[in-house]
Amino acid sequence: MVLIVEFEEVAKNELFDAIEWYEKKQTGLGEQLYGEFTDVLELVKLHPKAFVRFSQNTRKAFLFRFPYYVIYSTEENVLTILAFFHSQQDDEKLKNRVSDS
Repeated sequence: MVLIVEFEEVAKNELFDAIEWYEKKQTGLGEQLYGEFTDVLELVKLHPKAFVRFSQNTRKAFLFRFPYYVIYSTEENVLTILAFFHSQQDDEKLKNRVSDS
């Protein structure tokens, strides 16, 4: 199954903000974060149901080296990235945001 990837605008902003933050800390680190994100995204595309359920219609995929996870939903052949979230933040804030997805 080929999945089309779409981003909620807020998720795209969260990802770019994190990349920018890491890049300011150390040149190349933001690029490494993005590379890890794309690796996880490829795994999600291959096995969308293999990751932990976050809510009724969403799942959570953790990055390996960075303290972030991706919240996504799938419907037919569309994979929607709903959030790119730091693992130290409060899940409740995020659950309220993605509960309708």
